[in-house]
Amino acid sequence: MIKSIAVAALMSGLFTGATLAQATPPAKDAPPAAAQAQPPAQTPATMPPQTMGGTPESPDQCLKAASDLAQSAEERKLGESQLDKIEDLLTKMETHCDAKQFVEAMAVASDIKSLIETR
Repeated sequence: MIKSIAVAALMSGLFTGATLAQATPPAKDAPPAAAQAQPPAQTPATMPPQTMGGTPESPDQCLKAASDLAQSAEERKLGESQLDKIEDLLTKMETHCDAKQFVEAMAVASDIKSLIETR
């Protein structure tokens, strides 16, 4: 059951990301692409929040964090009652992610982590 939630979260993130990633055409007076600044290297300040344990900045990052938690729970071989609780919390977290309520989603993620770690 958690596999299906993880797959659904991942697919949702992929489709949402593809929709949001559509580029707008450059303005006529914009400098050529070669003259534009290169993106900065990944530093702790620019790393994705789920890597650092912070708050996500996009629904995709939030859903990725939910997917990672689902995989972690699956690897732990938890009991059915714990898996049911985690599944309910993952659904709640994904709802917050979709609504761009990232602080609330990370609060639910904390609850999920606690459940996973207490066997």
